[in-house]
Amino acid sequence: MSHVKPHGALNNVACADKEVAATVVQAIQQLDPSLMLLAPAHSALASAAETAGLPVRYEVFADRAYLDDGQLMPRARPGAVLHDAQACVDHVLRMVQAQAIVTATQRQLPCRIDSICVHGDGPEAVATARAVRQALETAGYTLQPLAA
Repeated sequence: MSHVKPHGALNNVACADKEVAATVVQAIQQLDPSLMLLAPAHSALASAAETAGLPVRYEVFADRAYLDDGQLMPRARPGAVLHDAQACVDHVLRMVQAQAIVTATQRQLPCRIDSICVHGDGPEAVATARAVRQALETAGYTLQPLAA
């Protein structure tokens, strides 16, 4: 095992709540302090890992829109989830080229991007992941394992 990625509701809460974020980081440190935490850029979870000295890798989401504070737009809002592979590719390329989260209002929040998440629970997930990978490679980016 090389990294930990909290999932779903726990991840969403830990991204916004500093106490929950600190608890997640503490649990990882108690398990194995050499494990990397995969955390959304501009989140309380990433900040907690940084503060604790836990190795952290920063992720952005190919298929989700962002609010101006860097949090994911709630799924109930129109436009929160991107379903079209090309829309996801465009979103990822904007972020990677800017080295920033690009919000729904086009605000740029500078960050390091180590990982791009494509949610696997939709019928378009595999096509989206392939399209994102191909677009990044075509644009000259080299994909590497998280540990690299």
